[in-house]
Amino acid sequence: MTIETPGNAEEDLDDERLRRRYGHYAPLYSFIDARVRKLQSGYLRKDSGDVASLAKLRRVAGADPGSEPAVWEVMKGMPASLIGSGDAPSKSETAAHHALTLYALHQQSKGGAMHRRGRGIGLAARRLGRERAVSEEATRRRFQALGTASSLAEAVHHARGLISQFRAADVPLDYAAFAVDLARWQDPLLIKAVRLAWGRDYYRAFAIDDETDSAASGIDDDSSDDKSLGEEQ
Repeated sequence: MTIETPGNAEEDLDDERLRRRYGHYAPLYSFIDARVRKLQSGYLRKDSGDVASLAKLRRVAGADPGSEPAVWEVMKGMPASLIGSGDAPSKSETAAHHALTLYALHQQSKGGAMHRRGRGIGLAARRLGRERAVSEEATRRRFQALGTASSLAEAVHHARGLISQFRAADVPLDYAAFAVDLARWQDPLLIKAVRLAWGRDYYRAFAIDDETDSAASGIDDDSSDDKSLGEEQ
């Protein structure tokens, strides 16, 4: 789980910090982060190759990982430790496919970067809920639907709905961290931890917002009750 603060929104993550944070899936984070940042940079520069790659990724959103030869090249360079050996894609291959295709949908026609390090999906959902175009209750319901999904396909479906709203409200997401979440989600031993991390991310963002709002309004929470009692007529 990642919580964005002014000091870590675009932090540099060395190998040791990645291993501590993402464990076995640190190589997946590095691969997706590097791949998305390249695609994003090229897209924002209007590089024809990267624009075409994102268009291909959008077209296969929802398809089975590895089933579309048009996007095989995008997966080039994935660490060997993450690549499956059987007939079915590995957890990391599956997660990478969904993260990259969802990023492609998110970035479409946007002039700003929609992948941002440190913006976990819980924090992104909280930011979306603070946009007046989307009610907090509607955002909470969709986010909870993601958290209670009973299959990966259902989780990806709800994530896609959230991401379409992120796109409309210009709310970015850390797609490398989300890829790790999706990989862990496929492990029955880790799915509860993923859900817990999402919930903590979302509700800790509430606490950060409350502190920010209090500071902005000049309210001292420790003394506000005493003041109100003293001022009652």
